[in-house]
Amino acid sequence: MKDVHQKFPDLKSSQDTYTFSDGSQKDLLNIIGTIPVRHQGSSYNIPIRIWILDSHPFGPPLCFLRPTSKMVIRVGKHVDTRGRIYLPYLQHWSHVRNQNPQHRSGLISKEIRKARKRWHKI
Repeated sequence: MKDVHQKFPDLKSSQDTYTFSDGSQKDLLNIIGTIPVRHQGSSYNIPIRIWILDSHPFGPPLCFLRPTSKMVIRVGKHVDTRGRIYLPYLQHWSHVRNQNPQHRSGLISKEIRKARKRWHKI
């Protein structure tokens, strides 16, 4: 977590209750804040929330956009109606690959750059 906080100082961690699609609930670690995204020469702070499941680090986290009252989520290939984010990095999660902290924060940056076009529509 330290490497992620150093790279993205606006992200804060806490424990909260997550409600699964089947209605069950569980107290989980979550990371909430904004990540900077550059698009067409402008910088945008995209509000996100990342839930760390009990299966972590073997399973991927659940990542969501957290739109403000002035934002609208546009559903697409990588974002659903609840704001859940589906990116290749999450779909092809590898525990071994994600053990290196430098690799983790570098991949977060890489995925943010790849997602610029998808998130700027918010």
